[in-house]
Amino acid sequence: MELFEPFGGVRDLLGGREEVFIKVNAVDFKPHCYTDPRAVHALVRLLKSEGAKSVFVMDNCTQGNFTRLVFRVSGLERATKEAGGIPLYLDEGRQEWIELPRMGYRVKVSRLVKEMLMEGQDGCFYLNMPRLKTHSMAQVTLGVKNQLGLIRQKDRIRDHNHRLHLKLADIYSVIRPHFTLIEGLEALNHGHYSPEGLAGQCV
Repeated sequence: MELFEPFGGVRDLLGGREEVFIKVNAVDFKPHCYTDPRAVHALVRLLKSEGAKSVFVMDNCTQGNFTRLVFRVSGLERATKEAGGIPLYLDEGRQEWIELPRMGYRVKVSRLVKEMLMEGQDGCFYLNMPRLKTHSMAQVTLGVKNQLGLIRQKDRIRDHNHRLHLKLADIYSVIRPHFTLIEGLEALNHGHYSPEGLAGQCV
């Protein structure tokens, strides 16, 4: 609760909006690379207690995984449901084209992302909740980088190179969260995947 006080408190941030979408970092179920389920559980409970009717916890994982599987193995599914939230798997269901204006090409996102987070953002509250960790190409995986998980895996490959920073900025220009809360219960250094044998040095 105290985290939100400098910003007017949770109720003021919600502004009467009863639907909340939380974008977590659930890239994979490898240790230390996803948003901590304890933090997700606490946040969902807090939002529900402060007036949110529906709280969706969402992501679109990578590395050939299914988001539903990542949520199950990581504990994110259980944490979300026990707190009264609803898991939302962005790699399932209908996908829609959106334009990245500066990159000059289209990418696909879940229909819900387009309809709720872009076209209907005034009617819902979008909270971005990345994990505090480094990244081999983007330096860190925080609020801006976490947005990459909103587009389908196939469309992330293009310009996943020295132009990645431009692509991240372009995604952020068309899909912006109302609030970003960085989960830093643990921080992951030396890459976004930690060798398990070196976790003591990296986490």
